[in-house]
Amino acid sequence: MSDSFEELLSKIENLGGNIEEGIYKGVGQYLSKIQADAKRNCTVDTGLLRNSIHTNVKYEDKEILGTVGTNLDYGIFVELGTGPVGAKSPKVLPPNITPKYKTTGWYYKAKDGVRYTKGQIAKPFLYPAFKANEHKAEEYIKKGVKAYISGLND
Repeated sequence: MSDSFEELLSKIENLGGNIEEGIYKGVGQYLSKIQADAKRNCTVDTGLLRNSIHTNVKYEDKEILGTVGTNLDYGIFVELGTGPVGAKSPKVLPPNITPKYKTTGWYYKAKDGVRYTKGQIAKPFLYPAFKANEHKAEEYIKKGVKAYISGLND
């Protein structure tokens, strides 16, 4: 670490502060931006999927970890598509992610009878929101730290 950073940490500690609180706040704000964009990107039928997109920030093993996602099982199928239709639909995937798709169509029971499908197109909402904001992480963390430091001076 640079001497100036060490000096800053020392000053914050002397004021009775903990820099991690500012970082934690900045990470939370950064994830909220990704969440808002993911909700805007999300296809809407009932609104259940869009409303399930959440953030979580936590301390774990002296690290600050954050996630944006959904707890709905079908979210992954909306993001990546299904079957041969999903496999062929355009999408940007994270590095080292290679989804496996069913290569043939299938029958399923619907309210009005039995239907045949070859899947659904991908309608990415989470990963595009991350990609659009990944370059902003440092900016949000700096803002969180600055706000925290300002609060120490009050």
